[in-house]
Amino acid sequence: MKSFAFLSFLLLSAIHSKAQDPSVIIKKLEDEKATYYQMAETIWKWAEPGYLESKTTSLLQETLKKQGFTIETGIADIPTAFV
Repeated sequence: MKSFAFLSFLLLSAIHSKAQDPSVIIKKLEDEKATYYQMAETIWKWAEPGYLESKTTSLLQETLKKQGFTIETGIADIPTAFV
């Protein structure tokens, strides 16, 4: 499940660049590969239990904000949930 969520995060981040050409998206992912790999490793090492992933959600939210996403937190009264 973590792999799927992180892959989704990577794809959304790339797609947000509004690139129409798939090769541009692939290049962006390749350029950021080391960063995303480090994030995945960090999240895995934290191993926070479900609904208590405060460090993980902060890292993901800040990364997405830097990519230009607007973040809404506390979804469904879950402190770590966001869209």
